[in-house]
Amino acid sequence: MSSTIKKLNPSQTNLLLSLYKFRFITRKKLKNYQNTSHAYTHYRLTNLLNQNYISRHYSGKDKLQGKEAIYYLNKDGINYLKQYQKEKIDIKTINLAYKDKIASEVFIEKCLDIVDIYLVMRKLLAGKAQIYAKAEIREYQFIPKNTDLFITQGNKTYIILLFDQSATYAANRQKAKRIIEHFESNRWDEANQNYPTILAVCASAYLEKQVLGFFKASTQKYGADYLKILTTTLTSLLNTDGPKYKIWTAPEEPNELHSINN
Repeated sequence: MSSTIKKLNPSQTNLLLSLYKFRFITRKKLKNYQNTSHAYTHYRLTNLLNQNYISRHYSGKDKLQGKEAIYYLNKDGINYLKQYQKEKIDIKTINLAYKDKIASEVFIEKCLDIVDIYLVMRKLLAGKAQIYAKAEIREYQFIPKNTDLFITQGNKTYIILLFDQSATYAANRQKAKRIIEHFESNRWDEANQNYPTILAVCASAYLEKQVLGFFKASTQKYGADYLKILTTTLTSLLNTDGPKYKIWTAPEEPNELHSINN
């Protein structure tokens, strides 16, 4: 990319930053994230696609099946952000996007699920919270590295973990173990707050039972006053209507449902 390349307008730049934030996104999800119309979102995506700042995964088979195109940053888009948005990006994080052209379907679907979780949590918390994606929290050493979303709402904080069906039993157990190890370390002390509530979103009810088992011993050891963990399924979360709805399960009370406002 030339050092004298024309700067994009703020709307175009914000779209590139959205792709940096989530890695992959569809037109509908981008429209909902940025609160714009379908037509305007389509126009902006097409414009950047034609200028070769972004690329998409969209085959003839996808079109026949009525699937949406999935957009991601390409080399020119990545280099543009490096040149003009240095203060808003993390170099190590954005360098990962160079591989998005060959990303697996499993990884892409997980990224899209995280966008959905972001959108529903923003709606549930009625704009009263700040929600950060993985790309935005890498510089904060006190936040666990395997956090998928991090939420602050007044004096409350939440760590969202997505447990995905494609991961092995061992990988999901390790993900839970790393959070407990982080809790047991002194790394969160830098935040000078109580440890965040852990919200584990699971791809299925079967997986949720496994995750409850992963966390049960730790919550019994430390107690919910010090280590609060709640689980739910992705389907339950995406279909809930508000934070008061009881869709969450605590490892120490597996037969009761809770809301995140409990």
